[in-house]
Amino acid sequence: MSYARHTMTTIDASNYDAMIAIANGDNFGDFSQWPGLRLIRVVRVAEDRFLTTGGYIDKASADANIDNANVVFGQMASLMNSTPVVREGE
Repeated sequence: MSYARHTMTTIDASNYDAMIAIANGDNFGDFSQWPGLRLIRVVRVAEDRFLTTGGYIDKASADANIDNANVVFGQMASLMNSTPVVREGE
């Protein structure tokens, strides 16, 4: 069964360009190497908020990639105003 993990991040809107520079950088990550990841989408849902959705083949795949996700979000941690909010399920 498919599994999704949604992560809401909040930043100071003035940091938008810095966040995009990180996301477009060469060191951001190769998502094709994440086992079980089928899709990833990042949407700016408000001036200061982004929703990132990872779609996996199952919960085990999502859990196996927690460290990968933490590395990616960790690169942007200094730009975030609060701890990301995570919601997940089938």
